This record gives sequence, C-alpha cells and structure tokens, in this order.
Amino acid sequence: MSYGKKSPLRPIETCHPTPENAKSSSKRGITKKTAEQLKDENFRRQKETIAEKGDRLRKFDADVFILVKRKGKLMIYTSRNSLDDPQWPLRLEEIATYYPLPVIKTPETFESHERRQNIISQTFPRESETQGDGLKGG
Repeated sequence: MSYGKKSPLRPIETCHPTPENAKSSSKRGITKKTAEQLKDENFRRQKETIAEKGDRLRKFDADVFILVKRKGKLMIYTSRNSLDDPQWPLRLEEIATYYPLPVIKTPETFESHERRQNIISQTFPRESETQGDGLKGG
C-alpha cells in the first residue's frame, strides 16, 4: 500500500453542483430529478410497502387482495396463489352479505382522523410542552 498517492475521492466542491460548477456537473451526468420523477419514485416505494404489508397480513391467516391503479397501469397483490380463483377477490354482492358489515375506509376516513388528532393535540398539549411555561407546580 502506498501512502504517497493521492486519494481517488474528489473534493466536495466538485461533487456537488454549485453556481460555479453547475455547467460541469451536467456534463458528468448529474441531473436534478423533476417533481414528476420524484413523485413516481415515491409512488413506487409506497406501492412496494403496501404489497409487503399485505404479505405480512397473509401470515395471520388473512386473505388479502390489493389493487393499485395509476396512469393506466395496475399492480395486484393477492394472498392466493392464483388469480384464477373465481371466489377471489370477493364481488360487491358477496361483500354485502357479510355480517358484521365490513368496515369501508375512504380518504375521508383518514383525513377526519387526522383533523381529530390535531384538535386533541392543540387542546391537550403534552406535559413536556407545558413544563417550561410555569403552569406546572414543582
């Protein structure tokens, strides 16, 4: 091993685009991702996460069916080994016959929960938030 050679690492200012080296960075192939590319990347990650969580639910002896449609493309996760099963996924007519009635969640379900949590946290601040204002006795 030779200690006299220069390190193959480049100085930080040449690795990260700055106004001075912005032109040279594009020549090296470093490009900034567009908002749409970032959105696509985040979607891809979330899609994989939901499929992994569906697979975890399957391990609790649950039948799981997840259908995601975006930009005309479908992603299907099913806990069954085949999509050829005529009983799966359940048809709406079958779902209506279940008792107790199924819990149906929509985006509004989560938005109202989020609003409720915000109201609770504003009305009842945590102890750590109130300790510095002299309200608690010691």
